[in-house]
Amino acid sequence: MSQANRLSELRSSFTLFNSYIINAFKQDVNGNYFFSVDYQSFTTNSAFINIYISWEHFLEQSFLGYLVGELTLSGNLLQTYVQPPNAEHANKILIGTQKYVDWSNPETIVRLADLYFHNGDPFHTVMNSNKTSLFDLKTIRNSCAHISTTTSAQLTSLASRLLNVNSTNIQVSDLILSIDPNGNGTDTILDMYMQILDASAVNISQ
Repeated sequence: MSQANRLSELRSSFTLFNSYIINAFKQDVNGNYFFSVDYQSFTTNSAFINIYISWEHFLEQSFLGYLVGELTLSGNLLQTYVQPPNAEHANKILIGTQKYVDWSNPETIVRLADLYFHNGDPFHTVMNSNKTSLFDLKTIRNSCAHISTTTSAQLTSLASRLLNVNSTNIQVSDLILSIDPNGNGTDTILDMYMQILDASAVNISQ
């Protein structure tokens, strides 16, 4: 798959999963929701997890593709310090003696990029410039996937910072569907993060 196709696939995934959230909040002519609050929350959480998985998949496949000599959208060939014969072998190199690569951790990706690419780019710059947002997204992902005191406290802290108010017992769906106080007045927190991921994907692809 080319880098152009990976970027297109990521954007299609974002559009698809976001449409599930929109559909869960449809209303009848009287303004009543078709679906229950529990359904809306479940759909939002599930869609977010899949958005996040799509991002991780894009990172992994882009990294492996560049390691085996695939070109960027602008036609550049990245300078690498290894020459694996195929993507499967490249993946084994990255994993090494571990069980997997943690594509959710921007610091891990920066370390790997610095090892395998000249100046670590394009991953080094993109990961470092968006590190806070990427860790925020991981916090939200963890809250969707695991119910614990730790994840709840982390989500509450994140919500208080993002919404500029003291938040307590907030749910993932409540947070990511809230209007971004630092945005244009209509974009949600989810919209803000999806824009960051899209811009990051473009920078990685270029």
